[in-house]
Amino acid sequence: YSVPYRKTQTAPIEGLNNTIARILMNYLNAKTLENNEDYSDWDDDEILNHVRVELNHYRERDLSKLIQYQ
Repeated sequence: YSVPYRKTQTAPIEGLNNTIARILMNYLNAKTLENNEDYSDWDDDEILNHVRVELNHYRERDLSKLIQYQ
């Protein structure tokens, strides 16, 4: 089922998913080198909490301005 303009709606999300995947893979590679053994605990709270906080801080919106443009 195709929705008009759907591609333009999902493109920013796919870009963000790509960025998050790159951050997580770099973290896993750094941990592997640090421990000298394969590290595959990608749901480690150390990295996920940090990424979540930073993304939420970056995406904070002023709702009064958002309502003004709708």
